[in-house]
Amino acid sequence: MTAAKVLLLLTAISLLCFPFYTSVQAADDCASCHGGTSSNGNYDYVPPTMLLDVPGALQPNGTFEILLTVMHPGTYELRSFVATLDLSGAPGVVLSSAETAKKTLANMDTRKQSHGLTWQANDGTVEGFKTIGVHLTYTVYYHHNSGASKDTSTYSKTLSQTLQVMSMPFDIKPSSLHATVSTPQSYTITISALTDLYNLEIIPGLSITNFTKVSTTKVSSLPKDHNTSFQLSMTPDRALEHGSLVVQWSMDKAGTNKSTMSVPVVVNEKPVTPVGEDQQVANQRLAARVLGFIGLILLILLLPTGGALKAVSKRLNPLMGGAKKRVEIHCALSYLLLTIALLHSSLLMYGHYFGVVWNGFFLIAKSDYLSINLGTAALSLMLIISVLGILQKRLVKYMGRKAWGYVHGLISYVALALIVVHLIWIGTTAAPIRPVLGL
Repeated sequence: MTAAKVLLLLTAISLLCFPFYTSVQAADDCASCHGGTSSNGNYDYVPPTMLLDVPGALQPNGTFEILLTVMHPGTYELRSFVATLDLSGAPGVVLSSAETAKKTLANMDTRKQSHGLTWQANDGTVEGFKTIGVHLTYTVYYHHNSGASKDTSTYSKTLSQTLQVMSMPFDIKPSSLHATVSTPQSYTITISALTDLYNLEIIPGLSITNFTKVSTTKVSSLPKDHNTSFQLSMTPDRALEHGSLVVQWSMDKAGTNKSTMSVPVVVNEKPVTPVGEDQQVANQRLAARVLGFIGLILLILLLPTGGALKAVSKRLNPLMGGAKKRVEIHCALSYLLLTIALLHSSLLMYGHYFGVVWNGFFLIAKSDYLSINLGTAALSLMLIISVLGILQKRLVKYMGRKAWGYVHGLISYVALALIVVHLIWIGTTAAPIRPVLGL
């Protein structure tokens, strides 16, 4: 057992030095977000790109979609994203019966990704310009290497777009276009005449002229109840929040009275779908899960070998060569469990949960990481229990065997309770029962 004691003491010294290491590490890392001059606030904040899209114009009593696109840069966690539609500036526009004005997006981790929300609506019978708005609130969470308190900030923003409801002499489909940067795309815009039209053409707006081509430039006449199609192709070289195609026509052959409407074009950055962990992190997580399961088995074995289950312990004595031998096996299993627990936490902290902040032995008490805090607290208690075991003879002389046993047992049961809660809350072994418990 001498080698095990030496290993345990070295581990204890390393852990005791860890708070000093994290404070030095934090001093270096603060500069990347705070300029090295302030420990709180002043984030180097890059907001997510948020785009609201509605058709440029619609016939009265038509249905349409309101689209919100959120492109997360991935340099922080994006949480509690709430979008509330505001139709106060759009008289006559109503949401479909199954829709609600308030919608939420799932929390986004520190990976670059793009998500969206869609509302189905009807533009009503009132003609004119309608302003459709959306109020956004969201929380930005930066991971810290120190105990800085202001690592979470809440932001708000309002977006709006204008929809024109008008009795047009034709129907147009689609009424808006979506494109992606540096990606060749082709579109067919179909116009169905509700009356005789002349000099019908589609012209790229100034913002999209350079990367848009229209194969059919102009239709001299389009009789009532007939339709025509325009073929477009584009390879955008930049993202646009607002771009448009201009539809132009006249009601007479001479073209003296020309009318126009716009077809919005939204050009987004290339969407990056959330990807899984890289292979190394995935392997680390798998190894940590296996170690956690082995640790669970060892924890179960520690109860009877340590005397917690007296009736079982008495039956084990003859099988293990006596009570003294049983206690020695209990100690060996304890040291093994502590080693496995250290490996289990290290693989996760420097792999799957890398970037989650350490503050000495304990993680910062963020509600999202409370389950991890419980495991870290249990690990610290296991270290104390092991030190009590190593110093048993000296402590027994000082405080008596009964008092030593009481302290050793009490800390052990607290650690056991923390481990069980930690296991149920976040452990993969207990995943099937979490829905039953509402976790």
